[in-house]
Amino acid sequence: MRGSLAWWIAAGLVVGMVMAWRARFVSPYRAQVKQVVVRVPRKHRNLAGLTIAFVTDTHVGPHVAASDIEPVARSLEAIEPDLVLFGGDYICESPRFMASAAPVLGRMAAAARFGAWGVMGNHDLSNIRERVVPPLEAAGIRILTNGAVCVDTDRGALWIVGIDDGLLGEVDLDAAFSNVPPDGAAICLWHEGDRIEESAPYGAFLQLSGHSHGGQVR
Repeated sequence: MRGSLAWWIAAGLVVGMVMAWRARFVSPYRAQVKQVVVRVPRKHRNLAGLTIAFVTDTHVGPHVAASDIEPVARSLEAIEPDLVLFGGDYICESPRFMASAAPVLGRMAAAARFGAWGVMGNHDLSNIRERVVPPLEAAGIRILTNGAVCVDTDRGALWIVGIDDGLLGEVDLDAAFSNVPPDGAAICLWHEGDRIEESAPYGAFLQLSGHSHGGQVR
């Protein structure tokens, strides 16, 4: 009886450890594709129907292989969105993972009709900005660091504003929005979403952020 009880306790500990490992290293990084309808303000209603793909926190590294995010690339190639925007944390642990991540991320970017832009995340900056940005831009993802770009779509002009990472970067909201006209339609990209009260006064009708990995915040 005592031996049987010890076996069950040991089995329970193993199961608990496996569940904890999955909760820490698997579930938060599992690629998901979701469709969300965003209401466009009346003054920018000409943009209604624009399809924007937002990709964030791919975290290619020791626990996520580049092949794990290939289904996302295939989905975007099938959807053919108007824009593809990236929210940062492309890799983790080491900049050497850019070699495998960049080609797959580039496929996602190539699916866009009007181009692809992104921002840096904390994991990207901890792996040295200068070793992360060039491979991304070579793959067709233009990185915005406290800057903005006006994209001419077939539904009108749309400003994409990119903010530097809020944890390890140097945030400058004034510089980021400086070229956006007061009546311009703008989307703000910022890896962390918990400082939205700082960016909201600048007038973007939508902010896209990652970092929290979906299930970690309710």
